Amino acid sequence: MKYKFLVSMAVIAFCAAGAFSQVDRWLPNDVNRPIPTVVTPGAEPGAAPSDAIILFNGKDMSAWQAGDGSDSKWKLVDGAMEVVPRTGNIHTKQAFGDCQLHVEWKEPSPAVGTDQNRGNSGIMLMSSFEIQVLDMDGNKTYADGGAGGIYGQYPPLVTASRKSGEWQTYDIMFRRPRFDSDRHLLTPARLTVLLNGVLVQDATTPTGPTAFHDRPPYLAGPDKYPLTLQEHNGAVQYRNIWIRELPDPVTTLHYSADVPMHIEAKDLAAYAGTYDLDGNSKMIVEVSGDGLMTRRQSAAGRGGQGRGGQPPAGASASTSVAMPTPLLVPINEDSFVAEWSGNSSRVTFTRDSKHQINGMVMQSGDSFNYAKRVDDASEPANASPAPQ
Repeated sequence: MKYKFLVSMAVIAFCAAGAFSQVDRWLPNDVNRPIPTVVTPGAEPGAAPSDAIILFNGKDMSAWQAGDGSDSKWKLVDGAMEVVPRTGNIHTKQAFGDCQLHVEWKEPSPAVGTDQNRGNSGIMLMSSFEIQVLDMDGNKTYADGGAGGIYGQYPPLVTASRKSGEWQTYDIMFRRPRFDSDRHLLTPARLTVLLNGVLVQDATTPTGPTAFHDRPPYLAGPDKYPLTLQEHNGAVQYRNIWIRELPDPVTTLHYSADVPMHIEAKDLAAYAGTYDLDGNSKMIVEVSGDGLMTRRQSAAGRGGQGRGGQPPAGASASTSVAMPTPLLVPINEDSFVAEWSGNSSRVTFTRDSKHQINGMVMQSGDSFNYAKRVDDASEPANASPAPQ
């Protein structure tokens, strides 16, 4: 008996590991998986977290410089840095690639100008991918030139701008473009942008660097490059600018199991039969449509009984109780899955040396049970009709 128990546990462990692709390094809920680094959030909304690099704290512009490498010509005004028209763009002294960026900005009030000449500026990731800054308060302009847009390419999903003279907030998640060793593009840049807490760009992939009346192509370059703030003749103000450098994107977990495969009903019949669960109850497996149905059959005093060991009203000494997962669909030759109440249920069939099905491992969440086949595998149960 002890030997049979150990063999059953080994089968369960093997099937649990085999249920997931070898590409996936960690099993679900794996206690050996490294714990993420702890980051202390800012004390209030918009405040920098503990791992952020402060680019502007309202006191000095030491993190910035002009295009020619000289000190910034923009000016400090009441804890903000204000664009000085015709002094040129400024950029960070430090270079960045993948990042999370927080920027607060304010348009002049009263507003001056119209269309693209009304409070125009821009936030340029890697100095190449511009998120537009523009006064939208009653101001009409072209769709891909408004605040929240990726300039000249993608309009914002919605217009979420505040009125002139009110502080506004950008929260930007940026993934840089990636190239292979031959300088061919592997993946484009990707931008997710919130304007004043509203999603305006959803994992959007620019066609290349942004430009006026042009769509330049991607060209391989450094993995990191300075962040640029644009001067476009408007006295826009900026404050509370911080950035978090992000690690490389995580490897996507294997998800091909989400795509069911088709097995003919005559072949599904090979799985149908009776499986002994614990000596006192059995699992009945039947074909139903494009998948399998399972139900548990319990003897008197086990499983199907009510409180105090008495059978529920109307129940016989041997009761069949339907499983909560109505249909199991195949994802490979021996693995079947179903979804119920948000919990994944999986059945993996085991085989003997002659490739005959001799048992099954049933998984529901973190619970595993093994049932041994007790009928003749060469005479499978009859297929049930598909549910109506």
